[in-house]
Amino acid sequence: MTTYNLFAMRFPIILLCIFFSCTNDFKEVSPQSNSKNILDSLRIDSKSANILLHHGVQKKSLISKIIYTPQGIDSLFRFIGQVNNDTTCLHSGLYNYFGQINLYKDSARDESIAEIHFVIGGNCTGFYLQTKSYLRRYDMTAAGKTFISELYNNYRNKLK
Repeated sequence: MTTYNLFAMRFPIILLCIFFSCTNDFKEVSPQSNSKNILDSLRIDSKSANILLHHGVQKKSLISKIIYTPQGIDSLFRFIGQVNNDTTCLHSGLYNYFGQINLYKDSARDESIAEIHFVIGGNCTGFYLQTKSYLRRYDMTAAGKTFISELYNNYRNKLK
């Protein structure tokens, strides 16, 4: 083969490589849909959960509910509303977490996936999803506030 033939064969390949490296196949993902995807994947990956209620002053918690069914996990995620972009409550010291929901990959609760903290009073009412590299605030639905309030009312004497 001549040098011209080698160049003629490589030239279209080089052009194609340059062309495809210049195209941008990435789509802009809005924070709203990205956070929805995170919640959906957590819901799908979670096989069990427990709900802890925290003491208001002392550093102690009480497991108030353990959930092992997919329907129970789904109902927990229905309590989480839209993303709340207000970042003032993401700073520590502005509120006390009322409790948290721990999500696990298995029913033995060996491998934790994420923690969803919750606050039911004041300006910081809502859910706070915390993973290894993620902290996001979500609104709490009316059904979620009712559910957590009823749990608290059932266990408040045990928290003292």
